[in-house]
Amino acid sequence: MNDRRHKLATICFVAVAGVLVGQMSYIAFIERYFMQAFGQQQSERTQFIPVHRGMIYDRLGEPLAISTPVIAVTVNPSRIAWSDTAIENVAEILELDATSLRRKFTENSSRAFMYLARRQPARKALALQQLKLDGLDIQTEYRRYYPMGEVAAHLTGITDIDEQGLEGMEKTFDDHLKGEQGSRRVVRDRAGRLIRDLRYVNLPKFGEDLKTSIDSRLQFFAFKELENVVAEFQANAASMILLDVPTGGILALANVPSYNPNYTQQRDWDAMRNRAITDLVEPGSTFKPFVAMLALESGRYTPETEVDTNPGWIVVRWKTIEDPRNYGVLSLRDVLVKSSQVGATRIALDLDEAALLNVHERAGFSDFVYSGFPGETIGKLSGDDIADPITRATMSFGYGFSVTPMQLARAYLTIATGGVQRQISVLSYDERNEPDRRVFDERLTSQVMNMLAGVVGPTGTASKSAIPGFTMAGKTGTVRKSARGGYSEQDHVTLFVGMVPMRDPQFLGVVVVDGPKPKVPGGKVSGGSVSAPVFKRVATKALQLRGVDSRPPVAERVELDDAA
Repeated sequence: MNDRRHKLATICFVAVAGVLVGQMSYIAFIERYFMQAFGQQQSERTQFIPVHRGMIYDRLGEPLAISTPVIAVTVNPSRIAWSDTAIENVAEILELDATSLRRKFTENSSRAFMYLARRQPARKALALQQLKLDGLDIQTEYRRYYPMGEVAAHLTGITDIDEQGLEGMEKTFDDHLKGEQGSRRVVRDRAGRLIRDLRYVNLPKFGEDLKTSIDSRLQFFAFKELENVVAEFQANAASMILLDVPTGGILALANVPSYNPNYTQQRDWDAMRNRAITDLVEPGSTFKPFVAMLALESGRYTPETEVDTNPGWIVVRWKTIEDPRNYGVLSLRDVLVKSSQVGATRIALDLDEAALLNVHERAGFSDFVYSGFPGETIGKLSGDDIADPITRATMSFGYGFSVTPMQLARAYLTIATGGVQRQISVLSYDERNEPDRRVFDERLTSQVMNMLAGVVGPTGTASKSAIPGFTMAGKTGTVRKSARGGYSEQDHVTLFVGMVPMRDPQFLGVVVVDGPKPKVPGGKVSGGSVSAPVFKRVATKALQLRGVDSRPPVAERVELDDAA
């Protein structure tokens, strides 16, 4: 009996041992290969975490540039074995051609990564996920959106598909706006599907917002007025800059033609050019106030000093310089009011040879403005032949050297501020800390300002810029464009620089119109008839929005009454 029990126990022990040995053998030899194969289908990878750029705001907190979430659809072509139906479904969702998609997979079959589409609406993610396709992955990224479109295109600029700044403020302040993408370690299967998160390697750092000096309302008005003037005079292009005089902040900067920064697949580089800071133009008569400043600084002139322009023309060596008609004897003030070429020439030839170069430099025409936009250019001036009377004569009425509209705005800002050079910037004032620098005497600058008020008066060349209820100052310019062998008689650039109110300037504007055409055959164009009215309409809106009192201060009213 005991032997039988012993044999039975032995048999059970051997059977159990056999099962255990078999299981261990299975684990050791069979399951080991399965686990190895399964492990080969998983991999630990670094996944980058996208970050959105900071927003760009105007001075009132209105957005000029926003980053919106979109998706990027990627595939691993080497792992794809999709049916024709699956390919057609993906093509339909992404609005692609199915035949082209099949060819793309075939041509890239050896690759482990490929974009199918980028900047797709986030709503497409769910439709793609429901297909449950191996090898397809959906990643979150961001796309820049510009609410004002073409109206503010030259302000904001654009980014590329990876949200790197290419133009405008997007480029200048790219480091401030872009942030730093994060990264984490993840495990994905061979189809690219996420198995689990492991850990963060670098935490994402989102881009910082940028507050600017721009007033989007005035930006809109300026752009629309430029569109109107280009259409009215069949001009090639037009630019306007509007400054906040107390701070030097740019309230508006517009160019026509423009482009829509939300759609830049086919780029028109001519339309994308920020003409206000890149295009060079001879300033013409807008330089004459600085000649008047030199005359006052010499101590030999006052605003009432007489300048003989008879007989309406003057010969300098071999060159004849003419006025539209004989103005006779003019005061220094009226040389500006009538914009006399002969008067400016006589003053320039009466001054020290180096004086014109000196005032050119102090007005800032020799330096970059550093306004906050990429691609700024600088005007050209050769002082090698300044001793030549012809050079000094033509320079006195703004020929023979070039400036940008932004440089012209900076020069006139020194007049509007009473002789102080103030930094122009697109940044909000509380983000800047550049000190003012005096370049002209305050009393003499005030006299030039008074003379420029006459330019806007009933007998001045800018009478069409006058704003009812406000005293203002300004200067026109009408420049013949250079042509082969000299200057064109038909092609012009018209300019106007205005400041309002005169006694306590709040706004300064520069308007440049390239190639305006006369409305009637044989007619003429001028800064007073083309560019000045643009400033008037935009400045009127600016005064209304700021609530500036149209009545001049008591002291100003008394002075004006005495002058009358």
